[in-house]
Amino acid sequence: MTVRHGTEPQRAGLLDTQASTGGVGASAPPAPHPAHTDDVTAPDATTHTIPATSAGPDNRSAASGRAGGQLAGLPPWLRQFVKFAIVGGAGTVVNLAVFSIIIYAYVKAAGTRPLLVEQVASGIAFCVAVVSNFILNRRWTFRHTGPLIPHFGRFFLVSCVGLGLNVFLYTVLHEWGDLGEHLSELLAIACVMPINFLGSKFWAFR
Repeated sequence: MTVRHGTEPQRAGLLDTQASTGGVGASAPPAPHPAHTDDVTAPDATTHTIPATSAGPDNRSAASGRAGGQLAGLPPWLRQFVKFAIVGGAGTVVNLAVFSIIIYAYVKAAGTRPLLVEQVASGIAFCVAVVSNFILNRRWTFRHTGPLIPHFGRFFLVSCVGLGLNVFLYTVLHEWGDLGEHLSELLAIACVMPINFLGSKFWAFR
């Protein structure tokens, strides 16, 4: 009885201590592990970085698509005229180069430059430019695959009409308009080019 009465207060004190700490089996909730925090935030960081890296190429492809749509929206005849003008620009360079070489060679040889020589030089330069224009227009501007000789014959006839107008306009601008030979040739080419385009589109490469 003495031992029994002596242990009861100790057992009661032990129960009070356990009750104040939350019981025998109770334990404090574990602190969040750093690995769990990384697992939660890593997907968020990934989802934020993917759009940032892919936004640039998407915007550039969309802009190029809009530019291509604008070019594709042009009428076919306008696209052909732009190509024809580019080919005409290349032909103009050929024309002026041949014209300048002929004038320079004649002046070096004869020491004079009569009007007849300038007219002949203008005609020869125009014919050389016609050949280069036919090749480029056939393969690029009109993309024609018909017989070569008949189409070249038609293109040559259209160019002969342009040649006559070219020589006539050159004479008027250079002699009556008192313009320089190169400026007169450039203006004559600019006036004849639309006529050549219409004849080429609706007849030569038909």
